[in-house]
Amino acid sequence: MKNIIKSYIPLIITTIIVFGLIVSVHVIKDSNLRSVQARAAQTEKFNKKQINYYRQKDQKLSKQYFYNQITKRDYDVVARKKSFNERISKAFTITFEQTKNKNDYNQLASKLTPLVGSKFSKELKSKVKPTMQPDGVERTPFAHLDNLKIAYGHLNESTQIIPVVIFASYSSPAIDGTSTGVITKGQDQIKKSSGIYKISYDLIADKIVNFSFKEGAIDHE
Repeated sequence: MKNIIKSYIPLIITTIIVFGLIVSVHVIKDSNLRSVQARAAQTEKFNKKQINYYRQKDQKLSKQYFYNQITKRDYDVVARKKSFNERISKAFTITFEQTKNKNDYNQLASKLTPLVGSKFSKELKSKVKPTMQPDGVERTPFAHLDNLKIAYGHLNESTQIIPVVIFASYSSPAIDGTSTGVITKGQDQIKKSSGIYKISYDLIADKIVNFSFKEGAIDHE
């Protein structure tokens, strides 16, 4: 009997191994199937997102979309730009024509902030800090706003932000050339300067959200 059992042991072992392999293959196949199904589901989800993305993008590029955006505005673009122009003009006039001395300079921020915001006010204020001038008098460097031009770029419909470029030129008061030791035409010396201010203007918030400055040429007459 023992001999009979011994003779079946290799067969039993082989059967167990084969059965184990079959089970393993089924487990692997089942695992692979689930993996394939998961990838297919992810791909389908991704494709749906892409389709929705391009569908929305296409809608945003349509004339109807822009019409809807414009009609949803609760403000008049032309009126808002006109108001902004007036505030800019007033701010530059106060800065370069009405700020004469240290007392005017100290009050400048309170006058400019309601017009152009605190950050741009600081930018303008930095241009007219009183210093000791060649004639021995402490005052702001400029007295006249010679030119001011404001130009608008294309409105970004999605953000309602429009680029604005401001060109401004200003000049100092005439300084008696004889008191500075510099002989100039007509005995008067005038310093002229200019700058380009690039602004991002938010039409919805009605405020400046970003800006940069580039100084122009400085001349003497």
